Amino acid sequence: MSRNPEGQGSETKEITNVQAQLRVYLEKRHRLFCQTLRVKELLSLHQTAVFTELEEVLQQYGVPPPKPSQPAIERDGKKKFLIDRAKRFAYSDLLRRSRLTLPDFIRLVRGETAGDPRPNKALSVPDHLPCWSSYRYKNEWREIVAHVITDNKVPAARISTLEPCLSQKTLNAVIKNLRKGQDDGRYLILDRSFLLQVHGVAHSELSQRAKSR
Repeated sequence: MSRNPEGQGSETKEITNVQAQLRVYLEKRHRLFCQTLRVKELLSLHQTAVFTELEEVLQQYGVPPPKPSQPAIERDGKKKFLIDRAKRFAYSDLLRRSRLTLPDFIRLVRGETAGDPRPNKALSVPDHLPCWSSYRYKNEWREIVAHVITDNKVPAARISTLEPCLSQKTLNAVIKNLRKGQDDGRYLILDRSFLLQVHGVAHSELSQRAKSR
């Protein structure tokens, strides 16, 4: 029994359309992948440049650059994550010797310059896209890119001490995230004794909760 030529042609056309849609989809995904890879490469280059500049500033003030340290150790068969104390001590010492204000030091760590004052280099204004001109919140987005999110309604807070009681497992997870932020250049961890002298800075002390019996 022969098949209907019209039905066969319609089926072939449908397959062709699906193949065309799949090709467009794959090309779009490939472009997005290449764009994401390029952004990651640029961020990596920026991070390297910031670390190099920080080392130069440290040496300028006679502070030895922090040496790499292991992020975790094995204890009782479990991995215990560690804060990078060498980096914490070096940056705290640099702040004391340089007499930079904390905001200025944070700008230095972030790599903010007059030419590129963005606090977060992963954010940008996509004004090259056709849809950007009609984007409803483009002014707000420009502010976020330039200054991150700020809340002018919140007054300068006096130093407060927060002492959350954490289980060992939770505390280890918190330290793991803090250490990754240190290694990625996203978190600045300083000596508590120094922060106590800075007005308007809230800090938190991590403590371990006693095991329940």
